[in-house]
Parts: sequence; structure tokens; C-alpha cells
Amino acid sequence: IKAIQWLACEMVALRGHSSVDGKFMSLYKLLAEFDPAAKAYLDHLDQIRSNPTRRKPAVNVLSPRNVRRLLNVMKTKTVESIVNRMKLSGVCSIINDGTQDMSKLEASCLLLRYVEESKSGRRQPVERLVGLFTTGSTSGDTLRDKIIEHLNDINVPTVHIIGQSYDGAGN
Repeated sequence: IKAIQWLACEMVALRGHSSVDGKFMSLYKLLAEFDPAAKAYLDHLDQIRSNPTRRKPAVNVLSPRNVRRLLNVMKTKTVESIVNRMKLSGVCSIINDGTQDMSKLEASCLLLRYVEESKSGRRQPVERLVGLFTTGSTSGDTLRDKIIEHLNDINVPTVHIIGQSYDGAGN
């Protein structure tokens, strides 16, 4: 978990072109040099891979699917924390920005801007990313529907929203 947290915080891709290479597995192997349980687990996976029958383990916590699941849980917990901090201030603004990706879909990000009190008691505005999504259209109706759907998914009532900002909307 610590390896995934560190790579996510550094915004580093976890995998290479296959599930057995990449930054995550390299970092996990490095950490296994200092953690006997991690080392034993890697040895167990290597033993399975070297076996001619190559049966997959019943559960592989390092599999791409399980790593994605863990990343999704981390994302959900992070967004929940952001929303809870926003609710302490009572109000927020939403910021939506988008651009067309290589597949010609509109890739949009959704941020919440709100005032947060620092540990020293100083109040300051903060902007926090709470969502990424794609749309097939940049029409106002489509963007509105996706934004409201996402706000509902993360439990941000629209009554908390006192401002809006949109960039990249061509119409």
C-alpha cells in the first residue's frame, strides 16, 4: 500500500508495458529487500511463474486488477475527505475544465474550490480535484448532466455551490 501511495502522490505511472515491470513492481522489489513478508510473497510468485504448469495463485494482491481496486479505494477515501472538509466551510465553487483527448472525447476535470482553515488558524482558499470524466459532447446540457451526476456520486449537494467556472467549453 505504501508503494502505491508514494507513486500516486508523485503522479508516477505504476505499470510498464506488462504487469511484471514498471515503477510499482520495481519499488515493491526494493521494499521487499527490507520486509521479509514481502520478500516471501515475491519468492512465492516467482516459484509459481517458474513452474511448468504456471497455475495462477488464488489471490494475487499485486495483480493489475487488485492494484486498480486499491487505487480506487484510495481515490474514494481521498475524495470523501475533501468533501467533508468542504462541508465544514459550508459552501464551495465548482471548476470544470476540459480538453479533447486523442480519441476525440472531451476529457473533463472537476474541482471544488472552498476556504479551508490551516493548522495555524489562517483561512485560505484551496482547490481540490474531485473527478475526471469523459463526454462525447461539449454541449452545455451534456456537461451539466455529467457534473451534476458526479457531484451526486461524491455526495456534494448543489445547495453548497455558490460559484461556477468553466474553461474549455466551446459553446
